[in-house]
Amino acid sequence: MFAEGGKSDRGDDFWLLRIDESICEDTEVKIYSSLSDNTAYVGKGFKLKALTRKGESFLWDFGDGTTSREREPVKQYEKPGVYEIKVTVFINENCSKTVAMDPYIMVW
Repeated sequence: MFAEGGKSDRGDDFWLLRIDESICEDTEVKIYSSLSDNTAYVGKGFKLKALTRKGESFLWDFGDGTTSREREPVKQYEKPGVYEIKVTVFINENCSKTVAMDPYIMVW
């Protein structure tokens, strides 16, 4: 807006800065495991890794009541069964994404 005399009047102006909102929806997260055929054995550890380009922190849920905050945990089950492994990737303070490993883990 211009005031009298052609000078700019910025008294009522405001700026709106839009930060990329799609960072959360567009973030791809996959789970890698060192298991073959998603089969594990009681007492034998295996490696997991959250494959993502973004992420400040991680929370793993192994389906047996245990969790980990490591990006690349090593998991060892104590009882046979079928378990769903999930990881939540915290991208920033307003955004997180949870994915589950497909298919479930079979522990013998």
